[in-house]
Formats: sequence, structure tokens, C-alpha cells
Amino acid sequence: MSALLFKAVSQGLPFSIGVKVEDFSRFRPEDVSDTDHLVGKPMSAVEAPFAYTAQGALRAYYLSRVNNIIRRPHARILIGMGGPVAWLGRKWGGMELVAQFMGGPSPDVYLHRRGYIDSDDEHPMFLYTDEMTPQEIDVLFGCIRSDSERDRSLYPSKDILDDGCFFWTGEWDTRMDNMFDELTKQILQGSAKFRTPGMWNDYFRRLNRGHRGTRERLNQVVPNMLARLHSKIIDGFPVDWNKRRLADIKLPEEYRPS
Repeated sequence: MSALLFKAVSQGLPFSIGVKVEDFSRFRPEDVSDTDHLVGKPMSAVEAPFAYTAQGALRAYYLSRVNNIIRRPHARILIGMGGPVAWLGRKWGGMELVAQFMGGPSPDVYLHRRGYIDSDDEHPMFLYTDEMTPQEIDVLFGCIRSDSERDRSLYPSKDILDDGCFFWTGEWDTRMDNMFDELTKQILQGSAKFRTPGMWNDYFRRLNRGHRGTRERLNQVVPNMLARLHSKIIDGFPVDWNKRRLADIKLPEEYRPS
């Protein structure tokens, strides 16, 4: 199971591991620091907007804001959020952040009972997970808010990728790595550009040169036979892990990491 979950992390698939209050002691270390006892994620604190204005200091400003967020205990949940959010978590938090996520919830959860709880779900189990605020996510993307069409960012969000990126499939791959590595390089060199959703679509179109058609067109020409085959495969493996205990999850076949 651990190998499969690590594979999900490397592919940028979103998932979270919730914990009930009665199980908090299983994740709480024997020695809890005084800082963790006293300091939790402030309930009423709102992250200051990403508001870069000083010309020539983008790298320093962006890295200072991101490093401040990555050091927070609840930042480990970035790894489970999937897609570009998870990539940014891995990029700036490294394997240490991945290890923290795989090791269980942060002190924000097991000491201060802060984060997300599924109490509003139709069938709540009162599971706690760490949680990031939208403002914290904005900082990671270097997003300057204006309105939905004029927001500018240093990285494209999942919504922007869904809307216009031809080679975005929902899973992380080499091409996504290459694009985000290049965007990061530009930030570190001080040459990065803030782009609106429309500008990101233009950026994707330039990257898409050499590919025929669009995702919608490719979906139209996929034979119906393949769609039926996919449906039969899904029907043959009715796996639903939502709110299942990890110990109770049975794989339909042995998982062998490639």
C-alpha cells in the first residue's frame, strides 16, 4: 500500500488520509515540542495577498513568501492536493514534505484540532485532515488577484490547465515537469512573466505546436470500442477507497511499481 500511495504522489494524483479524533494518539510523537504545544495555525489569520510591485526583486519576494508557507506544519497537505499544487509542494518542500505527509497529520490536527473535518458531508465520519487556505495557495502560484479574467500568476492553476493545456491529462508526467521547471527557472533568473488566463492559453498554444488537433478532437476520434473496453475494465474492478480504512483496502491484484 505504501508503494501505491507513493506512486500516486509521484503522479500528482489528489488524495488525503483522514484521521478520527480517537486515533490522534497514533500519529502524535512521544515528545511534542513546546512550540507545537503553544503554536497552531491561527484560526482567524488571513494570508496577506501576493502583491509583488518592486521591479527587479521578484525572486527574493517570491521565495520569501513561499518559504514562509512551506515551513508551516499543515503545508504537508500540499502533497496530497495533486496536480500543480502538489508539484509546487514537492518543488519547494522536497522529500521532507513528502515524508511528513506520508507520516500523518500535523500538530495543527492532533494537538489543536484545526484543519478540514468532513462534518458537512452527507455521511460524515468526522475525519480530520490538514488544510491550506486559498490565500496560501495563491502565494505558491504567485497569483495577483484582480478578477477571474485578469488575475495574473507565475504558474498556471489546475483550472487554467483544464481549460487550455493540450498535454495536461490530469496526471503529472515528464512534459508537465519540463514546463514547470522552465517556469521556475524564469522565476529564479528574475525573468518570469505574470500571465492572465488568456495569456496562459496563448502560452500553451505555442507549446502545443507540432501536435495535431485539440484534446476535444482527439476524444472524438478515439474508437467507441476503446470506450467500451474502458467501461468493462472499470466495472470489473469496483474499487472505491473513499472513507475506507487503509488496513481494509484490498487491491484487485498485486501492485508492482514500475
